[in-house]
Amino acid sequence: MLGEVIEPAALALGSESKQVLGLRRRRAAIRLLGGDYRAALPEFAALAARTPASPDPPASRPAPAAPRQPGAAPNPARAPTRWPHSRGC
Repeated sequence: MLGEVIEPAALALGSESKQVLGLRRRRAAIRLLGGDYRAALPEFAALAARTPASPDPPASRPAPAAPRQPGAAPNPARAPTRWPHSRGC
């Protein structure tokens, strides 16, 4: 059923449109999950060939935190806060 939609969508929107590539990706995933590996592999390979390499992560994305070394002092910026009503309990 999805295959019947992809060709007309590619003609109307262009074979490189995000919508058409998304439909093709979904069809490949359905084939993979359904066990039709021989049909899924060429579809995934064709999609991978059309996908540009991912750029470097954007600067706005925070870098992952480095693991804390054993015995190191905790980061004061991440220290747990005390509730005003806790009174040191």
